[in-house]
Amino acid sequence: MSIEKLFDLNPSDRDDYFMEYWDWSSDELKIILDKINYGDNSNNNILVHSIATHPQTNIDHLKVFALSGKYGSGCIKSVLMNDNCTEEIIRGIYNKSPEDKIYLYEKNTNIEKWGKDFWNQSKSGIVESINKLALEHKNCPKDLQE
Repeated sequence: MSIEKLFDLNPSDRDDYFMEYWDWSSDELKIILDKINYGDNSNNNILVHSIATHPQTNIDHLKVFALSGKYGSGCIKSVLMNDNCTEEIIRGIYNKSPEDKIYLYEKNTNIEKWGKDFWNQSKSGIVESINKLALEHKNCPKDLQE
């Protein structure tokens, strides 16, 4: 497994290589993330989602993926599939308005690609799917589940 080899591959093959060699360290994941331009290439977006589910991804990266508004709802969902997702992250995600900053990338991308009407029609479904995953997470606070 090699970071150099990962980036020598076509972007469409990177996720397969990443998943084949799952023993990445936290330091290697940081280097990979530093080399990726999220949003520029949907294949790199898939790789970022894989990193968001990886057990060695540090909590600070998980917070950025889920709470910064720099990543789409797929990445937020990937964080919620990571067993290391914290109560703090879940509280920061759960039941947020589609106008909350965590959805900024998602909103802007949807409006740019498909228009404001599409965003207005789809935003509640996006929030509901995030809420459902948050409530199902093993670290979901009990008071949110009531």
